Amino acid sequence: MHCRSCGAQLQDDWIACPKCAQPIEQKPTISTSPPTEPSIPKKPASKLPVFFLGLALLAFFSFQEIIDKKSATPSETSQELFSSENVFIIRIEGTAGLPFKGSYTIVTTEGLTMTQPLNGKVPASYVVKADFVSATLQKQADDGILRIDLNKNGRNVRSAETIAPGGTATASAR
Repeated sequence: MHCRSCGAQLQDDWIACPKCAQPIEQKPTISTSPPTEPSIPKKPASKLPVFFLGLALLAFFSFQEIIDKKSATPSETSQELFSSENVFIIRIEGTAGLPFKGSYTIVTTEGLTMTQPLNGKVPASYVVKADFVSATLQKQADDGILRIDLNKNGRNVRSAETIAPGGTATASAR
């Protein structure tokens, strides 16, 4: 599989391109097994190891790209080397399966602004490379919890949560 944005080689279990941080569309899987009895929801497995692997790959590819640029000035090289500091993970958590709609907006160091509409179910995560991130989501159900966590450099920098019927949560960070 290859990134639709930059063409980099991707693995099926990656959630974002390690070269350009573009989120990867996950292909839905179809189950052929018979339906089972509903069970008590289990706590989802931690995605922290995947985050650190993605961050390490992003740093590796960024560093490799810098080495390949023979004409870069020292200040350009330093700036590109530490660009991984601007990688955010937008984590949507709460009641498993809760539908949500909304969007996230990013602003890059170059001043470019991009808004991405979102329509999904909890849990979900999106990897973006930006100086500023803002996410606004609305529950599409009366019950349940919807929480937005913005993670930068492996730590949570901002969170927002709603339990209100059809409630909205907004989180922003630099």
